[in-house]
Amino acid sequence: MTETEFMAIVPDGWLKRLCHAWLEMHMEMPLQFVVLTGMAVVGKLIGYRAWCQVAGVAYIYPNLNALLVSPAGLCRRSHGTKTIISIAEMAGVNVYRGKATREGLLDELQECPNLLVYADEIAEIVNRREYQQSMTSFLPTVLLTEPKTLHERTRGGGKVTLDAPMLTCVF
Repeated sequence: MTETEFMAIVPDGWLKRLCHAWLEMHMEMPLQFVVLTGMAVVGKLIGYRAWCQVAGVAYIYPNLNALLVSPAGLCRRSHGTKTIISIAEMAGVNVYRGKATREGLLDELQECPNLLVYADEIAEIVNRREYQQSMTSFLPTVLLTEPKTLHERTRGGGKVTLDAPMLTCVF
C-alpha cells in the first residue's frame, strides 16, 4: 500500500495530523509504523479511563502493543520510534526503556502501574537467557489483564501485589 493510499483511509483528526507531520519531516520509518506507535501511545494516555462493553459482559480497553518488524537498517525503525516515545514522555507517559527482567518490571509496575515498555529489539525483553525465561509467562499475564489486582510471586518466595497494572509494549 502506498503512502497516498494509506493516507486516504486514515480518518481526519490527530492521527492524520501526526501522519502529515511525519511526512513533512521526511522520516524513513514507514507510515504504518508511525500510526501503530502513535496509537499505542494514545492508548497509554487514555489508560483504563475509557472502554467499550461487549455483549454486556466483556470490556475492551485501548491498550495496544506494537511489535514492529522489518529487516535490520532498512526502515530506520528505532530512530522513528524513539522520536514518538520521546513525545510520549513529554506528554506524561511513564516509559521504561531497554533491557528488563521479570523482577525489574515487577518493581517498576509496583511504583507505576501504568507503564509503557520500549525496547529497540524484542530480544532485550524476551530471549532465552536464563535470567529472562520467566518473562515469557509473565508478559502475557500483565499485557492481557483487565483492571484488577494481580498477585505475583518472586523468585525468593516473596509476594508482589500490582494494583490494576496496564502495561504497553513497543518493540
